Amino acid sequence: MKGLEAQKIEAENLEIVQLVRAMRLTPQELNTMLSGGSIPGMSAAPASDEAADYEEQEDNADEE
Repeated sequence: MKGLEAQKIEAENLEIVQLVRAMRLTPQELNTMLSGGSIPGMSAAPASDEAADYEEQEDNADEE
């Protein structure tokens, strides 16, 4: 059981590393992001209400 848990954690860590590398951030930008700051050139993710509105707009566009 411990072996499977270790494999799961390793797979999750690998996925995180791949996602961060795909963002192509400088070490300074990564540090800023991890400390909760904003990164120049990147817009903030929409708030949950805005995201729901956006998804609803997409759904409506698909129906047309």
